[in-house]
Amino acid sequence: MAAPEQPPQPPPPEGSKPLSALLGGIAQVAYYGNADITEELLRGQLYPEAAPEEFRALRAKMGGLLQSIASADMDLNQLEAFLTAQTKKQGGITSDQAAVIAKFWKNHRIKIRESLINQSRWDNVLKNMNWRVDLKSQSRHKDQINTPVAIVEMELGKNGQVGETDGVHYYIQLSSHSSQCFPAVSPMKTSNERQKKHLKNLFVLRTDLESEFLCLEFDEAKVSQMLKKLSEIEESMSLLTQTT
Repeated sequence: MAAPEQPPQPPPPEGSKPLSALLGGIAQVAYYGNADITEELLRGQLYPEAAPEEFRALRAKMGGLLQSIASADMDLNQLEAFLTAQTKKQGGITSDQAAVIAKFWKNHRIKIRESLINQSRWDNVLKNMNWRVDLKSQSRHKDQINTPVAIVEMELGKNGQVGETDGVHYYIQLSSHSSQCFPAVSPMKTSNERQKKHLKNLFVLRTDLESEFLCLEFDEAKVSQMLKKLSEIEESMSLLTQTT
């Protein structure tokens, strides 16, 4: 027996499309950094018949509501309670406006949350990590020859921003005997003969306008130390999660 046909969805209320587009414009400016979307552009495209003061008040109200919802990262139950309260307060919103806001937040919550997280980050973000294990064929210390070393390349993202770096690379050696750090420039671009000789033995790191790359060389002792530190970090984070 065929399933009964679902009744057609009712058409959106009058004015819902401009309001949804207004919320999208507010989000573009506030959360995605799109400075091209101005108040004049939104009013001309969405509410051309509204007076500037009337549109400015509507935009401020919707922007304030969206900010409250986004800062609290409201789930659907919290959102319903919040919008219901807004429809009951004097000078609040209508039930049709509440429905548009609820639908907009349901569709855009994840992207807005990711944007807020990116905006709150001060430091670089680990985007990717690659590694390999090599045997040392050359070393200033004879006891290090033919010993395994881990080569780790970390790709660091510039806080969600693009095009602000020309690709800065560092090569760092970490061993129980020595530690060195210097920019991983081309051997042809340094006048230091000792560094030039050493750089010839390094593999080439690619340049990326969106990222910085950090190349680390670990011997077995340093790998053990790093794993111990990471374990301590994991334990500390787990304790913090449990207490909160």
